[in-house]
Amino acid sequence: MTRYQSRDDLDIEVEDDVVYVACPDGRWAVLEGTARSLWLLIDSPRTLDEVVEALTLRYDGDRQVIADDVRTTLSGWYEQELVRTSA
Repeated sequence: MTRYQSRDDLDIEVEDDVVYVACPDGRWAVLEGTARSLWLLIDSPRTLDEVVEALTLRYDGDRQVIADDVRTTLSGWYEQELVRTSA
């Protein structure tokens, strides 16, 4: 299974309610709410199912909706070179 992990070579600032990530293109991504939670979860390698399970337990929402949102977000972060994948 594919595992996702945030890149450890990016400048990151974690505050109480926000995570700031220095993107490779020079912009800063501001992650709040569920995006912040997702980012902190993938500090270590996790599968999509592991991430979805953790977020489903934390937030009261439909598992399929959460899975779709996580998949979309991780795909976007991968395209922006913010996360790495491994087998």
